[in-house]
Amino acid sequence: VSTQSTWEAVVSTQSTWEAVVSTQSTWEAVVSTQSTWEAVVSTQSTWQAVVSTQSTWGSHIKNMIVGILTGYRYKMRLVYAHFPINASITDGGKTVELRNFLGEKVTRKVAMRGSTTIQAGELKDELYIDGPDLDDVSQSAAAIHGKCLVRHKDIRKFLDGVYVWAKGPFGEEKAI
Repeated sequence: VSTQSTWEAVVSTQSTWEAVVSTQSTWEAVVSTQSTWEAVVSTQSTWQAVVSTQSTWGSHIKNMIVGILTGYRYKMRLVYAHFPINASITDGGKTVELRNFLGEKVTRKVAMRGSTTIQAGELKDELYIDGPDLDDVSQSAAAIHGKCLVRHKDIRKFLDGVYVWAKGPFGEEKAI
């Protein structure tokens, strides 16, 4: 049985765009009219590897479209039991410095990837990580979380750290 998987997205824009990409199987990224354009990634192959690659291409294109139109936001909270964690945003939102984690004197510095920026959130001890590239935004959040991991202690007791509590396209973040 031959199956054809197709991913489609229609987005309003003022420009016209046209391209065709081909690899081992039939890949298409086509079409334009004056006010809308559509990207179609399709294949006639039934090989799982080819269909998986096609799905990955479709997801990347969708993420790029959403990133350019709205952007992505990750919301993080500074969680502590005794020693308050201090976060200082420097370099115009390109770097964050975390101090007093578990009472330590070490300053942890994390640089944002790509065109990602960080800012203070609306709530107390909240950080917003914004950017057009989902990979850069998520990797920046992971780097901040990774810098504040509790080591050599019982992690069931020491829950201090910086955790993502909501993520998604800008304005449509969902709690996780």
